[in-house]
Amino acid sequence: AGSSDTPTPSNLDIIALMLDIDGNVIHYVQLDGNVDEKANAAAVQFDTSGVYSFAICGFQNPGIYGQMDPIFVELDDNLNILFARQYGIFDQNGNSQNDWLTSIQTTSAQEYIMCGSSYSHTGSNLESILVIRADDDGKPKWMRTYNEMPPNGRDNRGMAIDELQGLPDFYVLTCIRGQDPDYDLGIMGVNKTLHRLWARMLQAGKPNFPCNTNLNGVEKTFDLKGLMNGFILTGLSTSTEAVPNTNFPGAVVCRFDDEGYIRKNPTPCCTVEYELDEDIYDEHEEITLERTLVQYEVPEWNPSFYDDTPKVRKICTPGFEAILLLGAISIIFVIIRKRRQDQQ
Repeated sequence: AGSSDTPTPSNLDIIALMLDIDGNVIHYVQLDGNVDEKANAAAVQFDTSGVYSFAICGFQNPGIYGQMDPIFVELDDNLNILFARQYGIFDQNGNSQNDWLTSIQTTSAQEYIMCGSSYSHTGSNLESILVIRADDDGKPKWMRTYNEMPPNGRDNRGMAIDELQGLPDFYVLTCIRGQDPDYDLGIMGVNKTLHRLWARMLQAGKPNFPCNTNLNGVEKTFDLKGLMNGFILTGLSTSTEAVPNTNFPGAVVCRFDDEGYIRKNPTPCCTVEYELDEDIYDEHEEITLERTLVQYEVPEWNPSFYDDTPKVRKICTPGFEAILLLGAISIIFVIIRKRRQDQQ
């Protein structure tokens, strides 16, 4: 799933593609609500009978409640719309600002868990983490935001979420904490009611520096995957640079247990606890999207410039090859004649 302004140049629309195992397009549809819609993530859900459907999350701008509202769309196996919902987040004055979803996963209970960000919660310029646990129809069972309050608070942007294997109804998420140019990588664990169990900030270091040294580097996270009783995440860090003072980001890959403590990591990192407030919401409403089949053309792609097949360098000319062949024949003839002489 993604977004495009090609079908309707006046606004941004969600596009959904279904491909076979060879990358051929089976279905390609456009979802339009006559305003801007953007898809940020998709997931596949299987019911008990083996029938599958697709779920998409993102935002609509303007939305029903505010400037930008989170949306959830479920499609059947032919990419027909089953339903679409929009969620409302509000500040203490009842106002809604910019809110969106960036990640969605299915759960062992055949529900959905989603995360994203909200500017509505604090009513300030601070960004909060948004987490929604929804049933198989997209209706929210629990919807919470998590934030650091002004004046000393910092932005917290939800990036990815997943359920831990072997621990049903236990979810972990990762976020980007802070403002440019100083970002930290945050992680948080929540239970089935989305109550925060712990929140930790990962600080990356480099050789000869303790990992809790304030290096004012940039630590960002991109994806997270729940494992058996733990999880793994990926990101980047300028604090781990091999060449000093270059600000070239290095990769961060860490494996954590179910309490957010590091189990394995190839870079010097540690976690520091930090506090987050939380609030609960339940506002949602169905929305209408128009589905249109998109005419497409998929040209053949020849990835020859990515060909990494080892090349054999030819160092012999045809004339030189003939000389080598004659020399080899001569040596064999000499060896045969010598053996015959020895036998006589």
